[in-house]
Amino acid sequence: MRQIDDIQGYKDTVLALKKYMYENKTHLILDESHKIKSALTIDEDQGKIGKAALEIVTYAQRRDILSGTPITKSIQDIESQYEFLFRHSLIREKFDEINNVKRFISGSWTRTTKTMMDLPPVVEEIIKVPMSENEKKFYALNISEIARDIVGLDPSINSHKDEIEKKIMKLLVSITIPIETAEGLLLNNLNSQSSNEATREILNGIINEGPASSKIKKAVSITNDLIQKNEKVIVWTNWRRANLEFLNSFDNGVAKQLIGNMTNEERREVVEDFKKGDLNVLVANPSVAGEGISLHDVC
Repeated sequence: MRQIDDIQGYKDTVLALKKYMYENKTHLILDESHKIKSALTIDEDQGKIGKAALEIVTYAQRRDILSGTPITKSIQDIESQYEFLFRHSLIREKFDEINNVKRFISGSWTRTTKTMMDLPPVVEEIIKVPMSENEKKFYALNISEIARDIVGLDPSINSHKDEIEKKIMKLLVSITIPIETAEGLLLNNLNSQSSNEATREILNGIINEGPASSKIKKAVSITNDLIQKNEKVIVWTNWRRANLEFLNSFDNGVAKQLIGNMTNEERREVVEDFKKGDLNVLVANPSVAGEGISLHDVC
């Protein structure tokens, strides 16, 4: 298996697949089929993979799709997948709402649920992590500025709602990875004519505490306890800097991460090491590893 990065390589691969399926009876299975939903709705570059799937599917004798994502509420979200199964179906002309599509395909699909996989019950525990004194001051500084920025915004207006969500996300980042926010604010503060000594003192306090926040230190402590019990650990984070600071808290090779700029082969190697037991800790972002990776047999 190889990753296609250049346009000519991509075209050659599509052509080779067409030729193979024309000459051989082929059962074509599209895994993670929801990822081609942009094929009919997005521009040429972003929908390239989906368009290629629809281009070669005509030559397959049988077609099936697999997805961990339930059928959505929008016809546009399922249109490309439906087109993969029923080529030239013109779904928009046949159906005016998603429920009609669901009734049409009823009986032609099956679903595997968590209850069918004999998984142990999920045990959730909320762990409260006290902030350091510097983190408390930094949080107070951030929340006061964010509160000032969102005063008067109406969450029922989409543009205002987006702005409020951005500010809340900024606050979450400042709690989990305070040093990243502090470094940026300190630079702005030094370049500002209205530079504030009290603010600089708070920012320097965060930076002097080091890159790992109280939350990251607690996560590292819990992970080390689990490693001592010979248990596997998956740590989910939403920010790359959090991944980095968490990983840097361990000896080399104890923990590895799955990130967006890895090749498919690099990702497979990390997942296989985790499955085989050569790796104790897997650190990942939900957008990268939240689907398409099965670990229920080893965790």
